[in-house]
Amino acid sequence: MRKRYYYPTEEQITTGNAYITEISWESDYSGEVYRIYEEENELCWKFGTVPKRSPHSLLNLLNRPIFVVSNPDGEEMLQIRRSNLFIPSFEIIEGGNSVGRIRMASVLRNKFSVDITGLGSWLIHMPLFTIYFGGYTSEGTNLWIAVGPSKRQWNILLEPNMDNFRLLASLSFIHRQWWCFG
Repeated sequence: MRKRYYYPTEEQITTGNAYITEISWESDYSGEVYRIYEEENELCWKFGTVPKRSPHSLLNLLNRPIFVVSNPDGEEMLQIRRSNLFIPSFEIIEGGNSVGRIRMASVLRNKFSVDITGLGSWLIHMPLFTIYFGGYTSEGTNLWIAVGPSKRQWNILLEPNMDNFRLLASLSFIHRQWWCFG
């Protein structure tokens, strides 16, 4: 499943679903996901860790915090937790059931494989020394990511028929991993 990155067309930009993931300055690097509209942005979800602590805390050697995505009111919607101690592999849990898996596919920490029930397998590739990258499936569905104006913000564009909460939660998780450990 190897593919070259290409920029979205004008039609994909105008008809696609645009989001922003933004990491805050809090010690646990929590953040928010916004849906972009022409007039204003709408807060869709918040993300963070439970318990709240720095990703570089020594307590993480014993037990990693759980990545939690919640609605704007603070109600938990989804969790992403580490499933293997040695291999960077994470399980996506929604309503107590496993709905997917995220695993690091490169020792350089720049490629992630995301398998989501009902959505297929995604490969998110973040080439070194670039701010434009994306992801794709074997079926040809694409997503595009532009970093900026700072590394704490990802601008995400999904194809018009692709608007999935689990995929966006996975991208928020990958963004936080990239920020904290990349």
